[in-house]
Amino acid sequence: MRTSRVLLLVTDLERGGTPLRLARLASGLRECGLEVHFGCLARPGPVSRDLDAAGIPNFACNACRVRDVAALWRLAGHVRRIRPDVIHSTLTHANVAARIVGLLCGVPVVTSTATIEVERKWHAWAERVTHGLDSGHIVNSEAVADHVRRVFRYPRRQVFVIPPSIDLPGSRAAVGAGAASPAAGVVSPGAGDSDRGVVRQQLGITSDEFAVLWAGRLDPVKRIDLVLECAQRLRQEPFRFLIAGDGPER
Repeated sequence: MRTSRVLLLVTDLERGGTPLRLARLASGLRECGLEVHFGCLARPGPVSRDLDAAGIPNFACNACRVRDVAALWRLAGHVRRIRPDVIHSTLTHANVAARIVGLLCGVPVVTSTATIEVERKWHAWAERVTHGLDSGHIVNSEAVADHVRRVFRYPRRQVFVIPPSIDLPGSRAAVGAGAASPAAGVVSPGAGDSDRGVVRQQLGITSDEFAVLWAGRLDPVKRIDLVLECAQRLRQEPFRFLIAGDGPER
């Protein structure tokens, strides 16, 4: 009996939330006994090297613009070579490409939306006119489910909510790796008050301050300016804002 084969598809493999999450998903699916392949529409990125190191086959379609039709043909070539049982895509560009290529190659497609986006109206239009090619659509919360039903006009039966998960064994391993450096300030999910007190002391947070942590990619799309505005408005209050991440706005 042949092992089930899955192709994960994303827009790019830059070091951001969605590519990293899907890379973890790829490792998890492989541990469950599936044969996993990973593709992106754009050129190879930093996460490509992570996948190489993990031994997960991956490819890039080298798209250089939104309407790069040649990238679709390259994707179709990879799909015919891999012959996956299902394509699972995330983000609008990858979703639309997966639907078109899935139709051409006769492969079922399960798409996904990770955020509520209102800035790019054409994304909603593209999702609306192509979502009929899906076998299903995955979202990470009821709020996003409501959004895709209302804005993308998905039928209720076609949307499935799978909340984000945390790999606790992996998290604990990361904690163990960071424990050698007290300045790392890493606290495990089951840490007690004494551990938190040590970290707060390392970060210079007093006992009467309410600490707020923002963690993510420091990119304009994340609107870090709103976090800074909140911090400015609360500067006279016992609040301490912490920002962790990397990116062009660091």
